[in-house]
Amino acid sequence: LRKSACTNNGAQSLGGALTRQGYKNPSAKYPIRLRWLDLASNDIADAGVTALMTASHHLSLTRLYLMSNRIGADGALSLASSVLHNDESTLKRLDLAHNGIGDEGCATLLSPGGSGASKSLKVLLLGFNSISSEGVKDAGDLLRLLRIEHLDLSCNTLKREGFKCIVENWKFDQGNLAKLKSLNFACNDIGGGRTVRDALSSLAAQIENGSELELLNLRGNDLDEVAAEGLADVDGRGDRVGVAVGAFRVDVDQAHLHGGQRVFQVTGMLVTVSVVVGHEHAVVATLADAFG
Repeated sequence: LRKSACTNNGAQSLGGALTRQGYKNPSAKYPIRLRWLDLASNDIADAGVTALMTASHHLSLTRLYLMSNRIGADGALSLASSVLHNDESTLKRLDLAHNGIGDEGCATLLSPGGSGASKSLKVLLLGFNSISSEGVKDAGDLLRLLRIEHLDLSCNTLKREGFKCIVENWKFDQGNLAKLKSLNFACNDIGGGRTVRDALSSLAAQIENGSELELLNLRGNDLDEVAAEGLADVDGRGDRVGVAVGAFRVDVDQAHLHGGQRVFQVTGMLVTVSVVVGHEHAVVATLADAFG
């Protein structure tokens, strides 16, 4: 049902039908065992999402795609209660990118309240939602209870304050956040300077202390050579971490050496450099491709 011009009315009708015929409803005449539901790129707002969440209790959905709709705070509340705060939820992947849920919606979705936490959710996509530090500052409590492995916050408005807030408040070496595999901060106007450097150094310490993070995406954030010092700490302390970054805008070529690993800075070019700790040959190949 992607790009099907589905509106709130359509989503409410669909939700009603799935509620009546979901296989967990003992009154279902023709039981439906729907596992994946793709409603991306439609015109569904909060009322439609609420109807779909009611239906979800009668199904065993594992993937729900709601990218590019009009979900706001009320819809986020329905998603939070039915999925994130529901320890019986079966959903593994939730795509809410391009909804413009903003700080209120994000704070509602990831609120620390509730009586439980999903045991199944592995992938949460929140890119392109105008989320700043206000939307994420209190999310750590819930995220440490969830079992998310892949979190996408790309193309929001976190800036350096939001990045610092996340590193300081979420604690990637504690609870189930220590099991997070990939974290996408691409295109958040994080910038550089000492604040970002210190936040990256703090993240490096958390990784060393027990985080299982394997991929940190910082592309499109205009990191400078000061921030690169903290990034080199991430590269040097984690023996598994791949770091995707945009080329640093510095005046000279540099290689920061930490534990025998390198974070490369390429002058005068805007390229993507993938640094995989413990596999320096892969770094060299990437750089060769960039220059070729």
